[in-house]
Amino acid sequence: MALEQPALVQHYKLHRHPSERAAVAHQLTNCLTEIFFADALKRAEELDAHLDAKKAPLGPLHGVPVSLKDTFKVKGYDASIGIAALCFNPAKDNAVLVNNLLDAGAVLYCKTNIPQTLMALDSHNNVFGRTINPFNTAVTPGGSSGGEGALLGMRGSILGVGTDVGGSIRIPAMCNGTFGIKPSWERVPYAGQEGGALPGAAKIGIPASAGPLAHSMRDIELFFRAVSEQRPWTQDPDVVPSPWSSLTSLGGAGRKMRIGLVRRDGVIDPHPPISRLLDEVKDQLHGSGVDVVEMDITPLFSQCQSLANAMFGVEGGNAMFDLLESSNEPLSPWLSTRLKRKRALELTKVQQLHGKREALRKKFLSIWRDQYGEIDAFICPVAPHPVPPIDRYNGYR
Repeated sequence: MALEQPALVQHYKLHRHPSERAAVAHQLTNCLTEIFFADALKRAEELDAHLDAKKAPLGPLHGVPVSLKDTFKVKGYDASIGIAALCFNPAKDNAVLVNNLLDAGAVLYCKTNIPQTLMALDSHNNVFGRTINPFNTAVTPGGSSGGEGALLGMRGSILGVGTDVGGSIRIPAMCNGTFGIKPSWERVPYAGQEGGALPGAAKIGIPASAGPLAHSMRDIELFFRAVSEQRPWTQDPDVVPSPWSSLTSLGGAGRKMRIGLVRRDGVIDPHPPISRLLDEVKDQLHGSGVDVVEMDITPLFSQCQSLANAMFGVEGGNAMFDLLESSNEPLSPWLSTRLKRKRALELTKVQQLHGKREALRKKFLSIWRDQYGEIDAFICPVAPHPVPPIDRYNGYR
């Protein structure tokens, strides 16, 4: 992890427990929702006893403290996602990824704040309040994994887990100066999440992915390797059987790794500081022997945005509004001007949207494979601007 094992031992001898740092982070940023420090200390003692008995570590995360976004169900604790109607209803079972992390040896010690409905790029709700950016209280910590971002930003966590469908890992990572990756859907188990939606809703809309936030790419890769070693596809049918491969093997034999660089979306160019960072990234990748290809896919961006907006509204938000209205809970001020209950789309309309999505996927595959010559991955700005003020992360405003 970010601390080597001897450093971790010294860290604990000096009583710098992650729970203490998380408590301080919470006092300053209001980043936590569920706190289970006592359970974590008991778990850590059990893991120490396991090693004292000369047994092999449970896995790559043996003894590593890991924080979780509030959406993850942890047995015995709420997964209220900041909705009053879901409070005081402890989970009866763990999410699949929670079990994977425990099997890999992790110590789970807290869950973190999110925005009401999870459909905002800030982190404020009526149950837990607002999470504050640890570096500048005038700007947003991002969302919807904003509590994770703030906790990591204050070093109250060395490895956190969030979820992402439209930026919910990537944006908090940007806002709080951490690393974060949204993996491809079906790579990391998602079963056992609370999202305020009906079962199966994600299958007809846009499915989210679970993924890590950390302080280095080494820690990001460790997360993926640790989860993959638990064979999550045997526990979540949505996970594709695909063992983790190191970054060094992605390029394949006989050629360099090829990264596509996407600078703009055809609507607005990045601000000068963002453009300079992209130039620096390009130069550093070139210096590392990576082939960087400038990609122009602006004609597809507007199609993607309009299609995504339509697919987010397939169900009309009715399940979420039912939850809110069951306890007379109002929408937060930011959402109150942007979110309304609508009629669910008819089947024929849903079929048309899925047809458009499949056509776009084929176009992107052709671009990746044919137009630019087998792209392994692409890089683009999280946003065209620096971190915005609180409740102002809304498109380009």
